Amino acid sequence: MGYFFNNKDIDVSPAATLTNRKSVCSGYANLFKAICDIAKIKSAVITGYAKGYGYKGEKLSDTNHAWNAVKLYDKWELIDVTWGRQTIITDEGEGELWNARYFLDDPNDFILEHFPQDEVWQLLDNEISIDAFFSAEMEEKRKARLQQDFLIIE
Repeated sequence: MGYFFNNKDIDVSPAATLTNRKSVCSGYANLFKAICDIAKIKSAVITGYAKGYGYKGEKLSDTNHAWNAVKLYDKWELIDVTWGRQTIITDEGEGELWNARYFLDDPNDFILEHFPQDEVWQLLDNEISIDAFFSAEMEEKRKARLQQDFLIIE
């Protein structure tokens, strides 16, 4: 997975992400893990396939996203800090959007948009295949889930 922003190769280290206050998904995932490490919270950076903004139902050939898992009270949970906080632009100006479902989401819902390279990070009782992830059935479920987003606009 390449790390580019406006066609420029960028530093996705926690220090650079914190200093620059902007990055790509890997930068935010690395920063979140660094914060967890400092707090002595077990966590991981996960890479894989994601059906994000602009996804049109096609099967992706390369991984395109990074997110995290964090162990809380002896249970692994999934977090996507990149998608959880987004900048929106309206006629009134720029604002921040929080999408609560990307923080500790149910793995059965998270899998509708996130497929990890290492299938153990699906955190499902019954893991699915990459073909199932890109199936029409999963796409229908993903679209239905998008209608249920809980958004907080600052």
